[in-house]
Amino acid sequence: MRTVVVTVCFSSLMLVLPNPTQAWMGKQDNKSDLQLARMTDFALGDEAADVCISTTMWRQHKDVLLKVDRLRLGPTIHLFTEASQYLKAIEGAVARKHGGTSPDWVKLMVAAAQGTDPSACEAPVAALAQMRATPGKKPPAPPPCNADTTNPLASLRACVSTVEQRIANTKPVYFNEDKGGWAKRNMSIANIQYEVKQPASSSETTGTVTFDCQLQQSLFFQERREAEAATDFQGFRGMEKCRVIFTLEGGAWKVESRAYVSPINKEWTEVPANEVYWDAWPIVLLLLF
Repeated sequence: MRTVVVTVCFSSLMLVLPNPTQAWMGKQDNKSDLQLARMTDFALGDEAADVCISTTMWRQHKDVLLKVDRLRLGPTIHLFTEASQYLKAIEGAVARKHGGTSPDWVKLMVAAAQGTDPSACEAPVAALAQMRATPGKKPPAPPPCNADTTNPLASLRACVSTVEQRIANTKPVYFNEDKGGWAKRNMSIANIQYEVKQPASSSETTGTVTFDCQLQQSLFFQERREAEAATDFQGFRGMEKCRVIFTLEGGAWKVESRAYVSPINKEWTEVPANEVYWDAWPIVLLLLF
């Protein structure tokens, strides 16, 4: 009879345990305090979610775990204690990044881990995701540049000079998923060339401006506020050839198209008007025209 009980309990346990290749399975999977200290909020959020999901799944089948514990088979009830201790360690690592105060998402995660619903562990992750950079906001549309029809070239130069200042004042901070950190970008344009065409057969005047889109970027930081305060842009430097075509309409220069030379195929690539990502280089610079 004992053999039957062992078989039933063990097979039941195998059905309820999280996939060991994808989840936290005990203190052997814990990161060290040093590793936690080096992780970003987002990486810590993922780490806490793994612990939370495993704990809630185990809590759903607590009776099975207790039977296995008595039979000395596999994972036992002490996993709840280990999970609680590790969540406290993660919470402490996050709090130290925030002046000793735990953000709401951490408190939500700790509370969710006390329940039996794994999906409850997703809400804190969603709340944390909202704290990421919001690349969905496009730079505000620049005001139209007044054009002097008697001297269109001079007015086009003046227009681009205004854009240069706008670019210099725009230093976006964004989150890099691959690097797991925040960085600030410093942008500029150089080697500007102008060409104004007034075809005799057409009343339309066009102005083509080609230049070098230049980028400097800070190092990556764990916290957004650290990147916002960065003044050293030695993390990365880049340059792409760019082009903006204007048309003279109603006494103003209006942007007809924006393009850059793709580093992949070395061909002019048009920038979509609805492109909105702050981390898309050099698109964000061109959208400031």
